[in-house]
Amino acid sequence: MITTSRQRANYMAPEELLERQLVAIWEELLDYHPIGVRDNFFDIGGHSLLAARMCEVVRKRLGFPLEVSAIFEGQTIRKIASIMNNQGHTTHLSPIVPLKTDGIRPPLFLVHGADGTVNFYRGLAEYLDPQQPVFALQFVPSRNMPDSYDIEALASFYVAQILTIQPHGPYMLGGYCMGGTIAFEMARQLRELGREVKLLALFETYNMATAGKSYKSPYKRLFHSGQNLWFHFKNWWSLDRGAASKFIDIKWHTQRIRLGLLRHDFRAFLRLPRKHRPASYRRIRSINDKAHAAYIPRAYAGNVVLFKPTGCFSGFNCADYGWSQVVAGNLDIVSIPVWPRGMMVDPFVRSLAFRLNGYIHLRARTESVHQY
Repeated sequence: MITTSRQRANYMAPEELLERQLVAIWEELLDYHPIGVRDNFFDIGGHSLLAARMCEVVRKRLGFPLEVSAIFEGQTIRKIASIMNNQGHTTHLSPIVPLKTDGIRPPLFLVHGADGTVNFYRGLAEYLDPQQPVFALQFVPSRNMPDSYDIEALASFYVAQILTIQPHGPYMLGGYCMGGTIAFEMARQLRELGREVKLLALFETYNMATAGKSYKSPYKRLFHSGQNLWFHFKNWWSLDRGAASKFIDIKWHTQRIRLGLLRHDFRAFLRLPRKHRPASYRRIRSINDKAHAAYIPRAYAGNVVLFKPTGCFSGFNCADYGWSQVVAGNLDIVSIPVWPRGMMVDPFVRSLAFRLNGYIHLRARTESVHQY
């Protein structure tokens, strides 16, 4: 992948969900990183054939009929996103994002985390078996979003969505952090409908109902932020020089995007009346965090596999993350050699994919799964 110091110096991070989605598509097709919202498509290697290919990918992943003329007219992500928004893009945006469509196996559905995005699953999808299709479920915001919702309602909506892709089981579901909680409720609802759930994979997902109320305090949140930095440092320290540099680049790129989103939220707050403001990053995160904290899972009769890192955040059950209280079937625990908040990042995601591949193959052979 091409990376230049000039590009880094002139880089402007994406601010809206649509801009982030377009950046991910451009970086994949152009093999160029990082791409900012002001970078010209044709200056960084784009041409008419790639423009046509990009429109095809946008149609498949985002459900929007983007025309090649819009690429030549806009040329930058910011201008193309503006064109799409003016054409009513939000009414077409689908929660289902195909990450890998090739393969003969039942698809694996991965659910978004608290920030609503799913691009961080691309590495995992890439390292899974070539015959394993992977779809992700992203959070689709709107200006009329309620101030709160419950996990059960969101899971019900997502179940309806995956049934359009896969009308019959067996189903395979998974999710990182909050995404695992939503996947858990989706699996429970699918079983209530009489559908078979072959795999329910939770990636570093806590049962928040077992954590008590102390973790919600400002002091505990501040302490967790410190732990988060410490875990990032320990993951970085465990790598060789080349891998450590790439790890820092990925983490810094993620934080830069989040800072850009917060700046965009603030400018929208100052510039626009409330009814015209787009769904902000902070609001999406806040709504999802509240729903996650309020969710009380009911008993699940199926099998669950928990992929957990070394150690955990204080105040939580580090042994099984609290899931043994609600899982009536087998709860299998797979340890990943990584500290918290690192398993979806290269090179650690390769270890996760290797173990998940083995587990999928094992589930394909037998329904009686023991400790892996």
